[in-house]
Amino acid sequence: MGLFSAKPKLERGDPHFLMEQVANLENQKSLAWIVKNEKNAVLREIAIKKLNPLKWMKLLKKIAKKEDEDFQVQLAAFSKLEEYVNIITDYEKLVKISKNGLGIGDRDNFIREAAEKRLEGLKTKKEIDSPIEGLIEELVEHHSVAAAEALGRIGDQRAEEPLIDALSDDNFMVRGAAAKSLRLLGSKNPRAVNFLIDILKKDPLDCGDAIMLLGEIGDPRAIKPIKAVEKIGQIGLYVDYALRKFLEKKNKRRSK
Repeated sequence: MGLFSAKPKLERGDPHFLMEQVANLENQKSLAWIVKNEKNAVLREIAIKKLNPLKWMKLLKKIAKKEDEDFQVQLAAFSKLEEYVNIITDYEKLVKISKNGLGIGDRDNFIREAAEKRLEGLKTKKEIDSPIEGLIEELVEHHSVAAAEALGRIGDQRAEEPLIDALSDDNFMVRGAAAKSLRLLGSKNPRAVNFLIDILKKDPLDCGDAIMLLGEIGDPRAIKPIKAVEKIGQIGLYVDYALRKFLEKKNKRRSK
């Protein structure tokens, strides 16, 4: 199947619903099609954030170094390349990246630094085959956004508690990455609820994953804070999703 045949069937019209469709896509080829062909930068950014960097590294590199690319789209691609550095399991490749970067121009300095930092924490080549402990340390000790994102992508449940703690990090990007990764882990831990509600207050323009995770956890304490941010920017899309989750849970209890 070629990339073109992976074009997703999206219902155009309501921009919020369109964003939700892309956010709910799981097919990697369909997401890559959006990144390559969609004109809407917001939809491309959403799709990039869901791409597996191990599979789409070449596409991400192309976007990251393209001079006339949309800034937010480019930033999303660069963040994914940082994630790539934190999850690859080829020791020699990591050493090469620490010396040469990924060929994406000026930002290669940050990529090399990320690779060097990861190598510093590896005592033997074997340790790279089990990166969870190192990534958790990166998150806890160095407040790494890339580590928070990588922990969600890898999907090891040992990351749940450190990610919940990271919801209260001073850096809003770490908080957002932790919320997203907890969703990827399928976390329903009620300990996260108060931290997530605080994110809605601290980061009202960038709390989409926090809102959706609150809906998935289903704690009714979150309903009022969620409704309070409903009309801020494009947050309404995420609020609709969360409220539907609350309603589904309520209906499920009634049917028992």
